[in-house]
Amino acid sequence: MGGQSGIEVLRCLDHGGTMVTYGGMSRNPVTVPTSALIFKDVKVVGFWMTRWQDKNRGSPDSKKMVDDILDLIVQGKLKGPAHRLVSFKNYEEALQSAANPRGFAGIKIIFSFCDNQ
Repeated sequence: MGGQSGIEVLRCLDHGGTMVTYGGMSRNPVTVPTSALIFKDVKVVGFWMTRWQDKNRGSPDSKKMVDDILDLIVQGKLKGPAHRLVSFKNYEEALQSAANPRGFAGIKIIFSFCDNQ
């Protein structure tokens, strides 16, 4: 989380809190005010899910994570992002959306490999 939203999260952290950033969707750098580091003793760390999965594949921690996520989905507390299915035959449509010079399209493009899409 970068840009202004990252700064707002840092403001909300208590003394000794930790902000974890795991993506760069805002396309803005993570900016940490010196005062947060010195006076609030916050920590800012990065997390790369792919590395965690590689290290924990098949482990009890990995199974628990999947079970917890599935429980949240069943309870309706976790929902997938807005998305649009695009037939792989129309891959050019997805590429045009991804190459939009104005930035993100606001939805996830998911390729469908079924002929009936």
